[in-house]
Amino acid sequence: MIEKMLRDKIGLSYDAIGRKNAEDSICRHMRKLGAGSLEEYHRAISSSKELLAELIHSLVVPETWFFRYGESFVFVADQAAKIISGKGLVRILSIPCSTGEEPYSIAVSLLASGIGPERIRIDAADVSMPLIEKARRGVYGQNCFRSGIPEPAKRFFTEKDKVFEVDRKAKDLVTFHNFSIFDNELLSGGVQYDIIFCRNLLIYFSAEEQEKAIRILSGILSESGILLLGHSEYGIAKRLNFEPVNFPHSFAFRKQAAVRSHNTVAKTGLPAVEIKGSHTPRLPESRLNKTADQQRNDKNEKAPSMQEMIEKAAVLADRGKLHEAEALCLQFLESDKLSPSAYYLLGVVNLSLRRTKEAAKAFSRTLYLNPDHYEALIQLALIKERSGEHEEASRMKQRAGKLTSAGHK
Repeated sequence: MIEKMLRDKIGLSYDAIGRKNAEDSICRHMRKLGAGSLEEYHRAISSSKELLAELIHSLVVPETWFFRYGESFVFVADQAAKIISGKGLVRILSIPCSTGEEPYSIAVSLLASGIGPERIRIDAADVSMPLIEKARRGVYGQNCFRSGIPEPAKRFFTEKDKVFEVDRKAKDLVTFHNFSIFDNELLSGGVQYDIIFCRNLLIYFSAEEQEKAIRILSGILSESGILLLGHSEYGIAKRLNFEPVNFPHSFAFRKQAAVRSHNTVAKTGLPAVEIKGSHTPRLPESRLNKTADQQRNDKNEKAPSMQEMIEKAAVLADRGKLHEAEALCLQFLESDKLSPSAYYLLGVVNLSLRRTKEAAKAFSRTLYLNPDHYEALIQLALIKERSGEHEEASRMKQRAGKLTSAGHK
């Protein structure tokens, strides 16, 4: 009864989040509401969008921060300028938007790149009204900026006593909505978006609901539009007729038909950025302060051969050449068995290939070599939850929470 409601309303799969974890969250929420039976509880959350949102929030705790996956915002600013030159306006959707860090990062990145506010329309949607209310305030603690603030973007934030407020100019660009990806409101407006951010949502859905969600997103995305997903959702997009865009670490995709008909990579001349340093989905923020032309010049920088190997593996993975990336990771690890970055990348590749056990082993090895590797902790916690190891998953999330509180990452 409750499971069907969650699946129908937001596509949530008990198998994805862990059945026991879901049942425990429901029991806690029932006690909080004083519901004496499942039937009474079902009636309560069926008649109250706020109570349903409370339950959803307890099941899927959003993990977000400003300028997460930094290269994607460089890429989107470049693409928005191209779109505006052709049609005068760029329309962007962020779903789910959580507490607003992502849509405001988009707004600030576009303003910082010199695009006028009159050329930008950003919609942001989430099923949780309390999260939206927080997003509308636009006030954040220091931990929401764990990736730092790119230099050109700093003028769009006011800081006082380690509390940051988003500038009014950026706030005014974002219109917040209270609905989920499966609600009719998303389709009823008839808007075609040029760019859609839908990151780290599909991983919580069953295969059937993933297909339904992608079909909805495809319907509201323009034919040449860009869809940005989470780093572990590559396999889902590829399976459902999307192709990766050739801009490493953007986690961006286009419809296959658009890629075939327009030969996107060749015509746009998107730079194949080489990422210096350890490969994690959260990228070195110094790159955010560079233009696309400056990033092209980074190719001329000399790097040690072993470092080049792991960087090449990361680029291959981003381009969807997963088996080649895996082979390069394994080759690297033959020479350096103590590289947490290589094991983490191997874990991401295996996750994209749906090899959950191999991914778990790689993430475990990452944490053995670097106990403070935040994203390996999060990935492994998700795997443990889905396999029913709830205590272990909870322990790992607590470790990750301590890292963010201590200012790691």
